[in-house]
Amino acid sequence: MLFDEEAGTIRSLRKKEWTEHPWSPEVLDRLSQQEQMRLQLLLADEPPERISLSIVDGPRIKLKHFDLVEAATLDTPLGALKTVHYRLMHDEPDERSSDTWLAVDHDFLMVRTEHVERGAKTVAELKTASVAGNPVSGITQ
Repeated sequence: MLFDEEAGTIRSLRKKEWTEHPWSPEVLDRLSQQEQMRLQLLLADEPPERISLSIVDGPRIKLKHFDLVEAATLDTPLGALKTVHYRLMHDEPDERSSDTWLAVDHDFLMVRTEHVERGAKTVAELKTASVAGNPVSGITQ
């Protein structure tokens, strides 16, 4: 991704093909969508039922909707964490799913994400982290 505000363009490389889109400060790439979700949650009094973001997806810019599934405790390698769980609403939900869990007590740091497509599941889970120099740890009894 190349975001060039001065040139008024956003360039995206997908499958060895470059596409160009008009500049917009609201358009994000897939990595910065995670940070934008976190920032929106930090500014909200309560986790919103839906977070909508414009994301460059190859030759298109798509408005993607992340719906709140639940606020729950999640067992992670860091221990049990209070999280909010969001699901990306796909056009074909029977074929793909994408879920993200963000730690409530750690500035909504992403601690787990799961993506299922064509029967294959990819999971990324945080094993160690610190927020503002403080180690992330689970709920203690």
